[in-house]
Amino acid sequence: MTSGSTSATDSMSEDPESGLLMVPAAEAQFSVGVALWDDADDVYRSFVRHSLRDGWEKSLLRATVAGRFEKQTFLPAVVQLVPRPDNEYNPKAISVSAPPSLGGTDHERHMGCLYERNLVSLGGPLRSLAFLSEGPVGCHALVEVDEVDERWTDVDEEFDGRLCVRGARRLYSFGSLRLRLPWWEDLQAMTVAHARSVRPDLILPFIGHWSPYREGAHEELLRRTGQRSFPSRSGCRATGFWPAAKILNCRCSCPPDGTSSTAP
Repeated sequence: MTSGSTSATDSMSEDPESGLLMVPAAEAQFSVGVALWDDADDVYRSFVRHSLRDGWEKSLLRATVAGRFEKQTFLPAVVQLVPRPDNEYNPKAISVSAPPSLGGTDHERHMGCLYERNLVSLGGPLRSLAFLSEGPVGCHALVEVDEVDERWTDVDEEFDGRLCVRGARRLYSFGSLRLRLPWWEDLQAMTVAHARSVRPDLILPFIGHWSPYREGAHEELLRRTGQRSFPSRSGCRATGFWPAAKILNCRCSCPPDGTSSTAP
């Protein structure tokens, strides 16, 4: 099984142009979709125009993405990822915003959110990166592009509401947005490595299941956080890992119910 162009050894790096701490990009075929916000149409249009740099037509790439059988055309871009604990529907939501270079606050640059089906596995490490970073966190993105044949297409009818931009020799229409995020196991490992490099003194429970078990680590976690127990975070001494949930079929001396681990 491949994880695209990323691996657990890849590291976060700062993009000097956008000022974002960038998550390494996976191959386009592994990109995930974004639930664009209807009320953010104007922001999204501004974001796409902002991404059209000199010679942008030469930067267009062709790729097959999940759920599609034919290759499509995409415009490479950069977005900011913003945890939104103020979201009343889901406090763990992660906003996809235009980069700071567009101006305004990250809330004003909000374009949409990560789908919950991806948030389940990617949300923890992305929230950790935002917590660890002194600046904004971002990732590489892809904007769907359609070439418009004006001889046979009623542009106003077929592409109503979508941004259309004329290139050197043809008209282009810009549609959905996708994020080139790594597979979850690579992102988890990258985040743990980044946390250890910038804050070796810090324990982050929601990525802690990638930390190897060490004697006394559990007691230290309880001491630092002031907690007496962590539901669904019992440590397995057989596997040597600190899982985020109950380990099934564990045959070691872990608590039999796997529901909690309590300090002595």
